[in-house]
Amino acid sequence: MKNNNWLIISYFANVKGACQSEWIEDRMAALAKLGIRPTLISSFCGGRYTNMSHVRTMSLSPADLKYELDFTLKRSGATGALFKFLRTFIFLPLYPFYYLETKILNVYGESRWSWMPLTILIDLLVALRTKPSIIYSTGGPAS
Repeated sequence: MKNNNWLIISYFANVKGACQSEWIEDRMAALAKLGIRPTLISSFCGGRYTNMSHVRTMSLSPADLKYELDFTLKRSGATGALFKFLRTFIFLPLYPFYYLETKILNVYGESRWSWMPLTILIDLLVALRTKPSIIYSTGGPAS
């Protein structure tokens, strides 16, 4: 019997308005019609898919964590002053490291490379469990 398990890696998945998310969603629908059983690994930027195996991993750098926190808070409906309060309150312990990363070391960029170390470990564990026939990566930073 053919192995129809696929491991799909996509930083942006289930993010409304993100073209990378739309690309993967189109492919997921087509794969499902072909009998493919996907396991998706994505960031916390988008919500969790409930109709498939979906694992989300977080970035390690403070700037990338703040970026992902913003998506999470917006998805939960926080806006305006509530958004700013929650972001500050939740992120407060990481602000010194965020300042060091973005202002002193100036290493922050758009690539979200800090998502990769933890994601590679999770990818390996998921691949050992699901034994995918194909690993497919698309959609977003460092995918």
